[in-house]
Amino acid sequence: MKQLVIDRWQGFSQKEQVFLGVFGSMTLIFFLYAYAWLPTQQASEMFAKELPKKAAQLNLMKLQAAEIESKRSQFHLTRTSKEGLKASVERSAKAQGILLDQLTDQPDPVGHMLHVQISTLSFDTWVKWIEGLQANQGIRVISCVISPNVKVGEVKVDAVLGAQN
Repeated sequence: MKQLVIDRWQGFSQKEQVFLGVFGSMTLIFFLYAYAWLPTQQASEMFAKELPKKAAQLNLMKLQAAEIESKRSQFHLTRTSKEGLKASVERSAKAQGILLDQLTDQPDPVGHMLHVQISTLSFDTWVKWIEGLQANQGIRVISCVISPNVKVGEVKVDAVLGAQN
């Protein structure tokens, strides 16, 4: 087979050999361009477009990581100190517009607990506030007595709150 190709090549004139060599080289260059250089160039352009987006996503993720770490430290403070628990409850109540009549430490050997009394509060506000405390700060209701007030939809609350374990 190899000898057949060599004999065929030597059978061409000098002009035909040059023409076939140039044509073969151009064909090789075309295939290299079409299957190697062009896809690489297109990927490079796509990468150049995507890089700023990915950099922005990375910066956002770094900010979110810092926020998560901040929330973790707040959560840890809430769970490990009675002052942190009290401050979290007071801050959350103030944000919800809830007036706490009494907020005192509840003695407990296992963890930190607070006794909370509220004389007038809508039931919906109570539920939303407790839901927020539990979801965002890890504070849960240990015990609770809810009694109706004279006004429909309003209740009196006597509860003990504590950090989740």
